[in-house]
Amino acid sequence: MSQIDQETRATERAPRRSPKRRPVLLATALAAATAVAAGAVAVGSGGGKAGPPAPSGAPTPALDGTRVLLAAATTAANRPDGSGAYWHVRATDKTEVRGKSFTQSYETWLDKSGTYWRGVAKKPGTSGALNHWRQGGYAFSDEDVVSVARLRALPTQPKALAAWAAALNKIRSGDASPDDPTVRNDFSAYTAVVLIDLLAEAPAPPKVRSAAYRALATMDRVRFLGPAKDPRGRTGQAFRIAGSSYIVDTRTSLVLSVTTAPVNKQTAKTRTKTKVLVDVGWTDTRPHVPAS
Repeated sequence: MSQIDQETRATERAPRRSPKRRPVLLATALAAATAVAAGAVAVGSGGGKAGPPAPSGAPTPALDGTRVLLAAATTAANRPDGSGAYWHVRATDKTEVRGKSFTQSYETWLDKSGTYWRGVAKKPGTSGALNHWRQGGYAFSDEDVVSVARLRALPTQPKALAAWAAALNKIRSGDASPDDPTVRNDFSAYTAVVLIDLLAEAPAPPKVRSAAYRALATMDRVRFLGPAKDPRGRTGQAFRIAGSSYIVDTRTSLVLSVTTAPVNKQTAKTRTKTKVLVDVGWTDTRPHVPAS
């Protein structure tokens, strides 16, 4: 059983107490319309803030996105950092195009010198694959690669970390949706995407992860959707940033899944991609061809 699965199931059994290509950005109007349709609330705008205490015996108040993210920040700060020779991610990508579904399981390893391995799982009739190259660090996009040493030394204050993420915001034409070129200038949304990406798959230490959650809790572009389950049935809280939705297990501070659904207006085709993060963390296990 993976680390994420183990921690998710453990917290579900326990009594509750009071993460190559980055996700594609959609046009602001599409994201806003989707958020409204889903009943989403902007986290940093004051929407969903706590009101006066509920009277005794009243129903439990609805979850508040800001409080949920701040709770995740506290959890992240208290998580052990872990150790190992490689930063390891095990994930499954499921892509749906015009009613057809394609699934690929893979694992990646990043050592502290910046060498990156990607292994594709074996399938019937195939031997799988393991490739490696000198990447230099963790890739937020093809152009934005940050060394492991730099990631380990990122700011631990929310405002400073958000400023770093904004400075990294170098959206290229290949990273933005071709549907609406103006989305390339949507810096606030992309800054939030960098922070959630940092939380999902990057080898950031606990205090940096905590700062990322605290920064997200102040951002209007982060929309809280409420409780949700990922494709593996794990429970978490869902958030939307531009055209992507994220399910976060706020009790462990781990990102469980990422879903993007860009729409190509020219061909009227919808392509939905869901990445499920199965295991993320440090390991001493050497890179290898993953089992199916």
